[in-house]
Amino acid sequence: MKLIAGAVVLLAVLGGFAAGRTVRPKDDPTGRLSELSTQLADAQAQINSLKSSLDSANKKADQAGSDTKSQVDSASQAITDLTGKLAAREAQQRSTEAKLASAQHDLVATQTQLADAIAKERSIETSSNQRVQQLDADKQARDNEISTLRARVASLTSKANPHAGFLVWSGTVIGKRKIDIKDGIPDYGNVVSGALPQKPCTVSTPDTAHVQLKTLPASKNQWNRVSFEVSGGGVVQVRINWVLSQ
Repeated sequence: MKLIAGAVVLLAVLGGFAAGRTVRPKDDPTGRLSELSTQLADAQAQINSLKSSLDSANKKADQAGSDTKSQVDSASQAITDLTGKLAAREAQQRSTEAKLASAQHDLVATQTQLADAIAKERSIETSSNQRVQQLDADKQARDNEISTLRARVASLTSKANPHAGFLVWSGTVIGKRKIDIKDGIPDYGNVVSGALPQKPCTVSTPDTAHVQLKTLPASKNQWNRVSFEVSGGGVVQVRINWVLSQ
């Protein structure tokens, strides 16, 4: 830029000098000197103006370069920050994906354990039901065996002592319940063996802890009615013994 400005000034001086030579006579040294001085002053002024413009342009260029460098540095810093944030976010995403995969694995394991527990519970329930059914069947068989044995004992007792006998009632009782037996027919449960003699008699029960006699055989009920209150927690049997009055 400085070289270009100098060249422009030099051309201007030479042009002015040439113009002076063509206009001024050769025999006017004073006028020529004055004209040259004027042209030199103008040239110097132009040089100074061009130098000032050049300095201003250089300052603007320096300022623009500085601003550009600042912008580049700021952009580089922003890119660096964004790159760091992106890397952190990618790391967080990978961590989240790993946690999700672990949670899914735990969920599958929990579902498998739950299914195994449900299957085991169902197996235990089925086995328990079968065991309960077997126990109920065994109990019923034993109850039947006991009833048979009691019937045999009653038969032997009746043959040995025709003046005494018994009545056996059976039924399911939860808590307490009153049972009324009339003409050999109970209002609840079943008479499994024996009967009242329909004659003057006295009655008693061997299980006074769970059985309380309420209505006794008498002439007003033709000696054919008895009632009692029994307590229990399942299938129970009540034995009522009778002896003919003398």
